[in-house]
Amino acid sequence: MDPRGVGLLRPKLSVKGHDYADPLAGVEENLAYNAFLVGKSLLGMRVTDVRATVRKLAARTKRSRVVLCGRRDAALVACLTAAIEPGVTHLAVEQMPLTYRWFFDPVGRPINAASVLPSLLRDHGDIDQVLAAIAPRRMLSAAGLGTTSQRVPTLQRAEGLFTENPVLLTDWLK
Repeated sequence: MDPRGVGLLRPKLSVKGHDYADPLAGVEENLAYNAFLVGKSLLGMRVTDVRATVRKLAARTKRSRVVLCGRRDAALVACLTAAIEPGVTHLAVEQMPLTYRWFFDPVGRPINAASVLPSLLRDHGDIDQVLAAIAPRRMLSAAGLGTTSQRVPTLQRAEGLFTENPVLLTDWLK
């Protein structure tokens, strides 16, 4: 599955001296800001792409369990997709911010423009409200960034990375 701007759909653009996914000066940031200029959200478009793929695969394979996994910026895409797609039965995210407040700490952390969903905080609340919308489905947050302000009963937290230690993911799926 290649949501907009990823994999085969990744534009063949470059910013001299910068990585494609550099959140402050890369092509990824450029795509996100161009989307904002036309009233769209790159994050929202990617969620739409993943949701369409999940629905097609679920209809074609007739599976009763659909596990959606994502890490870093893709974790937020997976999380928001699970919030609006009831066909996703399990969500596993790695290194996803568990609150947008994390970005406003005095330390000051950059955020990839492709991970911004305009008006999310104002209209829907923080990420813990998104996680609450996914409940009672099972969720795993591996090496989550920050903490939720409310307890989400079906959210299991793990300190390690499931991309480095797959047993974290496979044990959780049992």
